[in-house]
Amino acid sequence: MIQNMLLLVMLLVFGSAPIVYLLGRSIGKQASWIAVGVLLLVAITFASLMPSAEDVTVSEVYNWIAAPLNLHFGLLADGLSVPMTFAYVFICTASMLFSIPYMQKRLKQDDIEENNSQYAKFYAFFLLYAGSVAGCMLSTNLIQFFLFFEVALVFSWLLVLLYGYGDRKRNSLLYFLWTHIGGGILLVGILGVYWLVGSFDIADMAHISDIPGAFWVGLAITIGLFVKIGALGFHGWMPDTYSESPAPVSAVLGSTSVMLSTYSLARLIPYFMGVMEGISKWLMLWALLTIVYAWRWSRTTQRGWYPI
Repeated sequence: MIQNMLLLVMLLVFGSAPIVYLLGRSIGKQASWIAVGVLLLVAITFASLMPSAEDVTVSEVYNWIAAPLNLHFGLLADGLSVPMTFAYVFICTASMLFSIPYMQKRLKQDDIEENNSQYAKFYAFFLLYAGSVAGCMLSTNLIQFFLFFEVALVFSWLLVLLYGYGDRKRNSLLYFLWTHIGGGILLVGILGVYWLVGSFDIADMAHISDIPGAFWVGLAITIGLFVKIGALGFHGWMPDTYSESPAPVSAVLGSTSVMLSTYSLARLIPYFMGVMEGISKWLMLWALLTIVYAWRWSRTTQRGWYPI
């Protein structure tokens, strides 16, 4: 196994984005093939980790901020993060490949001027978006996790704002506000973790349920992620954002709002099971109602009636 492999993968994605942008300004949509190649290489890397992911954990820790928080930049590839990251990057690769003919048609429409700069921005932002979500999934501390999560939302917002359909300013603003409201609640929970255990490292949350106040911290993290998922009651931004986004972006948005947030629940909430067990049935009911409402909404929209 290559030393510092996870860090090299992250540097590859983030380092290639400005290169794609600069080349895109000169060669236009042809720069998309560089972005496809980068994402394909990352997907192959995580595919190679899949067979041993359950038994072999890859952990990389680097010095980050010494004082006053003693933060480390950490990346973790295990039985949960590897398959989820592979699935996400695979979706991004397929969406990027689909975007090559798609964006050529999209930019020929009257509402956006077709030029090399437009292609350059789209593919650079798409790479940065993909890298941010992957970084979030691999993070070992909550501040790093939160920063990657919010940066991913910023780049996805830019893609919706610049390349969406209809009233894209309104749709992107709703998406931005709702997801950052969820981010604010999530940040309160993250700061609560530090207050209780004195560390932002996820591994240090092992015994947090034994500390008074853990219930409220776990609830804040759960609600924050429910907002980002678009659970019933927090879903108002989803229909217009998904339907009016460019098709490649819409496909990947599901990976951020649903897949990443669900992964985050699976990664963080088990630490709070001891104190949140009493409301687990209510949370499951909330999830069930969200599923039923989404199913009902999808059927009614097919008949031309939009309840939201």
